[in-house]
Parts: sequence; C-alpha cells; structure tokens
Amino acid sequence: MAVKTSTPWWVSVLLALGLLLLFTGQRVLVHLESVSTVLTWLGLILVAGSTGIRAWAFRRERGKRKSVESLLLICHGGAILALVIYFLFGTPSGQELVGIEDGKAAAKASTMATVAWMVVLGISLIPLLMVEISLGLTGRDWFPKPGGDVADEAAVELYRVREMGTSGLTIALAAGFLLVTCNVAKERDVREDVSYFKTSRPGPATVNMASTLEEPMRVLLFFPEVNEVADEVEAYFRQLGDATGKIVVERHDRVASPGLAKDYKVQTDGTVVLVRFDAADRAKAEKEKATARKGAEKDVGASERLTLPVDFVKARREKLREFDGEVQKSLMKLLRAKRVAYFSVGHGELNDPKSAGIRDLVDPQARSANFKQILSLLNYEIKDWEGFGKPVPDDATILFVLGPRQALLDEDLKSVSDYLDRGGSLFISLDPKSEAGLGSLEGRLGVKFDRNPITDDKNYFVARRNASDHRFAVTNQFSSHASVTTLSRAGVKAGIPLLEAGHLVDADFMVEQGHDPPKRTYVVRSMTSSFIDMPTPDAPQGNYINDKGEKRERYNVVAAVEGGAAPASKKDDKGKEAPKAKGPGNLRALVYADSDIFEDRALATFPPLPFIVRDAVLWLGGEEELAGETIDEKDTVIEHTQSEDVVWFYLSLVGAPVVILGIGLSGVMWRRRRAQRRRS
Repeated sequence: MAVKTSTPWWVSVLLALGLLLLFTGQRVLVHLESVSTVLTWLGLILVAGSTGIRAWAFRRERGKRKSVESLLLICHGGAILALVIYFLFGTPSGQELVGIEDGKAAAKASTMATVAWMVVLGISLIPLLMVEISLGLTGRDWFPKPGGDVADEAAVELYRVREMGTSGLTIALAAGFLLVTCNVAKERDVREDVSYFKTSRPGPATVNMASTLEEPMRVLLFFPEVNEVADEVEAYFRQLGDATGKIVVERHDRVASPGLAKDYKVQTDGTVVLVRFDAADRAKAEKEKATARKGAEKDVGASERLTLPVDFVKARREKLREFDGEVQKSLMKLLRAKRVAYFSVGHGELNDPKSAGIRDLVDPQARSANFKQILSLLNYEIKDWEGFGKPVPDDATILFVLGPRQALLDEDLKSVSDYLDRGGSLFISLDPKSEAGLGSLEGRLGVKFDRNPITDDKNYFVARRNASDHRFAVTNQFSSHASVTTLSRAGVKAGIPLLEAGHLVDADFMVEQGHDPPKRTYVVRSMTSSFIDMPTPDAPQGNYINDKGEKRERYNVVAAVEGGAAPASKKDDKGKEAPKAKGPGNLRALVYADSDIFEDRALATFPPLPFIVRDAVLWLGGEEELAGETIDEKDTVIEHTQSEDVVWFYLSLVGAPVVILGIGLSGVMWRRRRAQRRRS
C-alpha cells in the first residue's frame, strides 16, 4: 500500500534544481557577472517557491499526513539555513554586513562558514532524499478531502518514513564529520614518507650546525623545472629551514638563469650550492652594492657545491639515502677552516697494520677507512705522525693512537705527554690482545689499562654460537658526558658491542706541584651482568664462564680526561716557549679499552658505533655543541643479542600458538552463547 501525502515528488526536485542554479551562479560562473546574477535569483525563487508549497501543505494536512509534511518542511528549512550561513559568513557582502572586516578574520570565518553550511545542507538534503524514496511516486493526492478518512490515515506509514529520515540523517552526519576531518587535516598538514625508499632527512647534527649560522644561508638548487630529485632535495632543505629558521631555498633552472649559474660556477644540472653569509660578508656586500653599477652587483660569501644525478633511480642509489651526511660535510667546511688530525703509525695500528710485521695475519676488514671517513665529514685533514721521539706537530687538533699492536716507545710516550701539556687532545684505543699499554701516560691520565677481558654470559651478541660469544658483551651504560652525547640522548636500548674488550681502573695522577689534576670521568661502562674472565692454568685465555671469585659488576670501558694542562709559558728542550695546541685549549683525552669497535667491519655493522667516533671527535675538538645524529636510510645488518634471541624463540614457540588457540576458543564460546540466547 502506498504512503499518501498531498505534495507531489517534483516539489523536492524544484528545491534541488534551485540549489543547483545557486551553486552554478555563485561558484561556477561567478566570473560572468550578469549570468551569475540571473542564475542566483532564479535559484532563490525556486528554493523559496518549493518551500512555500511545503508550508502550504503542512497547514492544510491533518494527523499522520501532517507529521510527514512537517518532516519534509524541516528539511527545506535546513537548506535555507545553509544558504543564510553561506551568505552572511562566506561572501564579502555578508561579512561586511555582520562587521567582519579584518583580512585574517574574514578568511577564517569563510573557512568555518564553508564547513558549517555544507554540513547543514547535507543533513537537510540526504534525509529529504531518503523520505522521498520511502514515499514513492504514486499514491499522492494533490487535493485530498479535508480531514481525510480512516483509510487514508492507516495508509500513512509514519514509522517507516521517520526511520528512513533518521537513516539519512545518520549518513549526513557521518559525511559531515569526514568533511570536518579533511579540513583539519589540510590545516594541520604533516608530510610523512612511508615508502620503502626514503631520502635522508635533516638529522639533529645538521640542525645543530645550521643553528650556529650568523646569517640565513642561501640554498640554490640548479635542476630542470620538472625533476623528482629536485623535489626530494627541496623537501630536505625546507625541513631544515623549518627547524632552524636559517635556510632560504631557491630553485633555479641553469639555462634560464645563466648569470647566477656563472657566478657560482655551476656547469651541470643537479648542482646544489650552499652560500653562507656572516657579518663581514654582509658588510662587504652592502659596500659593493653601493659602489657597483646598476645591475652589476654580485653575491659574496663562502659557498660549497654538492652534485647529484638528475635521474631519480641513480640518485636514489648513489646519493639520496646518505644526503644528510653530505650536507653535514659541506656545512662543516662553511662553518670553520679545515683542521688537522694526526694518526700515529709504525706500531701496527688499525690505520697502519703492515707495520706490525705480520701483514699476512692481519684481517682485511681490520682497517680504519670508515673511521677516517667520519673525520673527513667533520672537515679534518688526515696526516701521519711517525713518533720515535718526534714531537707532535703544532698544527695537530687531535692525535689518534688507534689500536697499536706493539708498545709505544718511551720517547713516543714523552712526546704525547708534552703534547698534552700544551693543551692537546688525545684519542687512544687499546686492545687486550696487543702489547701496547699506557705506560708513563697512566699518571698523566689517571687510568690504567687492564688486559683481562670483560665477559658477559647474559647480554652478548651472537656470532659463533658457542661460549666464545660471551666476549662480545653488550652495554647500554652511557653517562651524560659530551663525548657520548648522541648515545645518551637517544637511549640506545639495544646497546653497543664490546668486542673482546679490556677494562680501565683508576691510577694516581702525577702532576706538577701547584697544578690541579685533570678531571676523570668514565663515560661507558659494562652491564652489571658482566665479569672479568680471569686466566687459569687450564685455560690461559679464560673459560668464558663465571667462576667462583669472578664478580659480576660494571667495569669501566671508556674514560674522558679533561683539564690540568700546563701554562703556555712552559719551555721546550731547546729553551723556546712551547706553542699552545690547536683545539679547545686545555688537555682533553679519551681512553678506550677496546679497539675492535673502530674497525671498518664493526663501524659498518653496528649503527650506534659511528656516533661514538663522531661525538668523540667533536668533544676533543671543542665542538660538542654540534653533536647529534646523522640520518641515513641505508639498509643495515640486523644483529640480535642472546637475550633477544631467547625472546624471539619463545614468541615463535609458545606465543603464536597461544594467540591462535585463544582466538579459536573465543570464537567457540561466542557461538555457544549465541545459540543459548536463541534457544532462550
């Protein structure tokens, strides 16, 4: 049986047609003033006329017919309310009428009005459509008898009409919520890259470097107008600019800007030029601008260039994954002059393994190429110091003694001590398997190297899958010292390896009378589960087991020593005043009881280890404010500790079956309860 009502279906069509004309006049053809005006007024007439018909029908109906007409009239009223909101807050005339004149306030009001009138229009038209579908196209009496009759009253299925209207309202409200959500997402836009390939983003170290700039740095991108690589690079520098406020990004076409390309010697596409201005550069620029001919002024300032392939696949493979490190290298060149790092040679060091006299037994991976690469990123020039009684050169910022296999001569130790007296910086790592130790430097640095290895049978990296793995202990015990800034801030839970490491113990400081001793801080220690594996007659190298008397506790692995340098007036052997060393100006030293962690293989395998090197170099050079993480997106080898392997073993053996069994039991119980409810 049809649901009867007095107004025909085409009344709602008139309303929809009027709204369509209004939309066309106000949005689509607004640039045609006369056409827009005609369509707008015609639309208003249709909306008003259809609403008038609804109001007339509402007044003359009775009973359930009147209830149906009231529901339809409310929908028409909502459409008119939406138009009023649009006019008052979404158009210039309406905003002027309600007193909104400020530009920012008008833009904000327009956005809010757009959301409001669209939501109101939606919750009016969708229920109207649902009700019209429920009523159908037949059974409508345009001129019914006044008051109707009992049959007519029974024919009106008011419950069904209201349910359809409510369903339409629910759909409209849900759509309105999505509308609001989309608008909020637009205003709070966040760029996230969840693809397999990612361009490295600006790391904390790069942000710290850029923050020290006196003036904003110009970044000139010379790429073709449409280029994916340029988009990735531009996004990187814009993130850096947002974080520091010191980056101005400019994108240029080399062909369209030949003068600018010539000034910065750009000859190929894919070139990125970093231009730094300081106070002196700015004054020079202003002077040149005032004296130069019109159109002849030229930018001044230090600059560095980076070159990337313009082909996206090639750039992704060669440059973009490690782009943050390349930018850091260029920034460091702009921030300060190149410094010099000296490496001792002649004692079988990692950087000079052939001098140990056992070249055939040296592990090919036991090299220092990765270590030196980190120094080059920090703008250090690398030179050799042969020792054998020769003094450490005056231009040395840091002296590296990297895992010597043979003991340093007394003359070498004296040269290092004299260098420290001048306020030098020393990085020394020792290996329990070598003959080298600190010798006479023990009293100067206040630490002694003990070759008995740190062993841990609870927290260790799995390598050979036997008891010898206990020598690959893991630690995450870092102090808040500046030489381990990145590790302590990042909270590296997985820890770093101690690859057959010895340990450090206190030694008495030997200082000149009247001078304060240096400050000694142990910045890396082993875990509390570690112990010192002492040799026995049956096992001269230890048995990898915690025997009776081998105490489990934290053992010192890295010591930072600072202060206590002699005054600059100290004389050398020839009676001349010894010059002050380059760097922070007072003694700084880092002593490591493990040298294997600085081999190429270890630095490439364990991601936290390069941070140790980087932070150490920055602290020794007096640049600890630049410490932070370098971001790269290279695939790294996944290493598990013994404890992690145990967790994964039990998760796969017990955890997964328990979860599956729980899901199955829950499903069975739910079906049984459902069957019981049906029977009851």
